[in-house]
Amino acid sequence: MLIANCKVPRIEPSWMLFQNKEEIEVGLLPDTLAVDDISAYGVGCYQAFPHIDDTFPDVYFVILVAQSYHHVLSDASIYPREYILKKGDLVIIDPMEMHWLYQAPQSSSRFRRRGYWFGIEWEVPKKNNDDNLKHFVSAVVAQFHGKWKGRYDAGNYANLLPT
Repeated sequence: MLIANCKVPRIEPSWMLFQNKEEIEVGLLPDTLAVDDISAYGVGCYQAFPHIDDTFPDVYFVILVAQSYHHVLSDASIYPREYILKKGDLVIIDPMEMHWLYQAPQSSSRFRRRGYWFGIEWEVPKKNNDDNLKHFVSAVVAQFHGKWKGRYDAGNYANLLPT
């Protein structure tokens, strides 16, 4: 679910992933990107086929989009709603919900090349009736000078939004 738009911090090229695999790549990012003592990971891919991350049953993924070439994100709880991601978008994904990411076809030559999507991801524990997540996303929006979206298409995520 798309909830806010934030300023993306500069990430040194040495922290960017190799961008040469057909799978999702993950790497630890500098401590300066940690929020509320939760480490940040770089996550990147060209696309992610529909999947469930069943090794993460106890966390939400909070992702700040750092690079996107007209990539589209959705999950089973909000489908058929899909979000065209832009740099700075802040999204929440429940890894136990089927979710996917793909590059939308465009007629513009600007989007004809195959683009690599990259995000800054935090794994936020599911606890305290989701108050933990509400607090965390508020901290991310504050730390990265974000603005809340005026309207949400929240699906199953409605109870996660800050009040």
